[in-house]
Amino acid sequence: MRTPIGVTIIAILFLAAGVYLWIGSAMFLVSPGMFPFTEATLRRALRLIGPYPTVAVGACYAVVGWGLFRLHNWARWVAILVMTVGSAAMLPRLFVDAVTYRRSVIWIGLQIVLRAVAAFYLLGDEQRESFVRQ
Repeated sequence: MRTPIGVTIIAILFLAAGVYLWIGSAMFLVSPGMFPFTEATLRRALRLIGPYPTVAVGACYAVVGWGLFRLHNWARWVAILVMTVGSAAMLPRLFVDAVTYRRSVIWIGLQIVLRAVAAFYLLGDEQRESFVRQ
């Protein structure tokens, strides 16, 4: 059975997030003071919790992406959970940035909307059937 194109895109994004976390953690381990391309949010997270839990989270993202490619139903549910929790975690920052009129409101709002759309897409009947048949 072929993987639907939407599921493939979501799986690629999960794999990309895992690789991004791995690269950021590796850079933090090699030279903690230098972050040439990592985002400020990742830098703060790496300083707060350290690189090893970030590697573990990146591995979890990669495993979910692999599971989505292979049409495992557990991966669909984990992806829905991760996207829903991620959207809920972004809401307080969205509200704070909206009150202070920052431009990051657009980016955060777009991320929340895209995660919600992807979660609802994975909940659709056609996608559910493709995961159940596998």
